[in-house]
Formats: sequence, C-alpha cells, structure tokens
Amino acid sequence: MRQIALDELISDMDIAERVIVQNVNCLSVKWRMQMNRLLTCFLIFVVTLHLIPENTDNPTDASLTGYTYAYRQGDTLSHVEIRLKSTDSQNEYKTYSDETGRYYFSNIIPKEYALKTALSGFVNYQQTLRFTNKENKFFNIGIKIGSLDGSLPEPYMIHGTVSQASGAALSEATVVIISPFDQEIASTALTDKQGKYYLKAMGNRFIIYAYKPGFEVMTERITLKGGWLKKWHQANFILNDIEYKSEKK
Repeated sequence: MRQIALDELISDMDIAERVIVQNVNCLSVKWRMQMNRLLTCFLIFVVTLHLIPENTDNPTDASLTGYTYAYRQGDTLSHVEIRLKSTDSQNEYKTYSDETGRYYFSNIIPKEYALKTALSGFVNYQQTLRFTNKENKFFNIGIKIGSLDGSLPEPYMIHGTVSQASGAALSEATVVIISPFDQEIASTALTDKQGKYYLKAMGNRFIIYAYKPGFEVMTERITLKGGWLKKWHQANFILNDIEYKSEKK
C-alpha cells in the first residue's frame, strides 16, 4: 500500500511539474508577445515622428510689401514680376504685383537680398535690401518706362487756371506735378497773363502744387480711374494773398 501511495505521489508530482512548466512557458510566450507589441508600437512612433513635416514658420522671418509704379508718373503697375535673391544665392523668392500694384513677400529668411523686377515695356529695376529678424519692411518700387518699339508713350495734358481770391488772374504762378510715390517732380509750368497753365503728364495719380511769392500754397491730389490719362484733366486753383489773410484775422 505504501508503495502504491508513493507511486501515486510521484505521479502527481510529475503532473504538477509539467503543469508548472507549461504555465511558465505560456507566460514566457505571452511576455515575449507583449514585448514584441510594445517594441512595434515604439518603432511606429519613431517612424511617425520622422514623417511629420517640420514647421517652416520661423518666428524670426521677415516680410516685404509695397507698390510698383511708373517712375515719376504716379501710375501703379500690375503684373510686375518681382524676385528676391539672397546675395549668397541660397534663398530666392518670386511674386507678382496685383491689380492695385501691390506686392507681398512673407517668411523671408533675414539676410541681404537683391531685388529685381521685370515687366514688358519697362526698364528692369534692381536694388539691394537687407532684412533683420521679424522686420516688416515697406518698400515702393519705381520702374522707369522703356519701350517695345523704341518710342515712349504719348504724354497727356493737365490744364487749368490760377487766380486770386478776388477772381483776378494770377500770372507767373508756378504749378508743379509731383509723383505721390517717390515725391519726384514730373512736370512744372508757369501761368500766362490769363492765369492759364498747361502740363504734360502720364499716370493716374498726382499731387499738384500751385504757388507764388506773397500767396498761399495750394495743393490738390488727383486720382483718375482707368489707367493712363486718356483725356485732358482740368485743375483750377485760387491763391489767397498772405497779407490780406493776415489783416482779415
């Protein structure tokens, strides 16, 4: 009986040992599977980080905006090609002026650039610009008129009269047309004995000054729609006598 009991005990122990080994192997397999899952997830995470594009917005980047216009003419120019190329040739940007003549560059890496323009019928413009961190630069570009056939476009006439407050004509008064963009003088004239003047001009935006020693300076801003002037434009001025105004006060 004792031998039978001992044999049964040994048999039970063998069974228990096999069960334990099986459980350990099972746990080992589950552990390895779990570790493989964790490793796979980690690798996917690392690969995903490399696939995400870098943020190109740099808080130190600069910007540039302004208008393109006909030099000394006062007329804005659309569809002008504008390029910015760094002096080290590592960075280049391109844009075009819109219908109002305005252009815009953003995300410019701060450094020195050569600005160049191109437009059929106009002389190519070039200027060196330097940008600092976070600089928002405003820069108007005045482009000289060239030609496609060797000739310049025909100028148009601005005319009018200059008179005193009494209504009398004011002769030998000076009338000046200035470009509003670069403050360059586009044309000047003196009034005749009847106080009349005639000026040649091109464009659609002007600042006109009328003055004579002993009289107040009068100014008029003119903006004409429809591009280049296609008809005569009249601008009349009345200049007050400075002494008369002083006495009136």
